[in-house]
Formats: sequence, structure tokens, C-alpha cells
Amino acid sequence: MVVLSHAAPAAWIAVRGHLDRTGAELWALNLLFFWGGVLYVKYRVRGLQTHRAFDGLRERVAFAWPVFLYHVALAAFLAAWVLAESQSVMLIVAFLPGILRALQLVVQLGNRFPIRRLGWSEVAHSVVFAVLLVLAYRTAG
Repeated sequence: MVVLSHAAPAAWIAVRGHLDRTGAELWALNLLFFWGGVLYVKYRVRGLQTHRAFDGLRERVAFAWPVFLYHVALAAFLAAWVLAESQSVMLIVAFLPGILRALQLVVQLGNRFPIRRLGWSEVAHSVVFAVLLVLAYRTAG
């Protein structure tokens, strides 16, 4: 996850010549985004590898609790950061597709899927996140 998030500070340093607070924030936000994606993919694949049906909501949440706990904590952190630092609400919007994807895991857990489609879906989520994050920083400044 740390390696995936290095693109943000590298781009920031390439453009600005140094890493400042905003560049570090972007790095941290990218790290948080990719951490959620890695958890989602891990549990989506694990759910398939168990070769069993997940009968109810309680069983699904019990199986993938780290994904849900992470995304609830992430949403709380982002809300607190937006309020404390007077950030744009767009910052939360940037993470919203990823948070909704994680919540959708309740429905998807154990269902078969083409792994290639999952990979391309993650690429699409990354692009949407990047665009929304840029918009969040543009509206804040």
C-alpha cells in the first residue's frame, strides 16, 4: 500500500521541487485510499476461496469485519478532518465510491466474479478518486 501511494508525493515533488504539508497530506490520503482497496480485494477473493455460501448479514460482517471497521473508521476520520481543518467536503466525496464499494461487499461476498473485472474496477476507482481528490483540493484553496 505504501508503494502504491508513492505516486502522490513523487508527483508533488516533481512539480513543486519539495515535499510540503499539502504534499504529505496527499500522500497520506492516497495511502488511506489504497489501504481500503487492498482490504476490499483481499476479502473479496478470500470470500470466494472459502467455497461456501454466506447465509446472512451477520455471517458476512463477521467474515469481513476488518473491511467494514476500516471504512467506518475512515469515514469518521475524514469527517473530523474536514471539520477540524476546514477542508472541502469534496474530500469525503473523493472517498465515497470506495466506501460504498466496501459496503457492497456485504452483497458480493462469496459470489463468483472474473478477477480481471475486479482489477479493472480497482483501476477505475483509483482514477475516480484521483479526479475527486484534485477537485477537493482545488475547491479548498
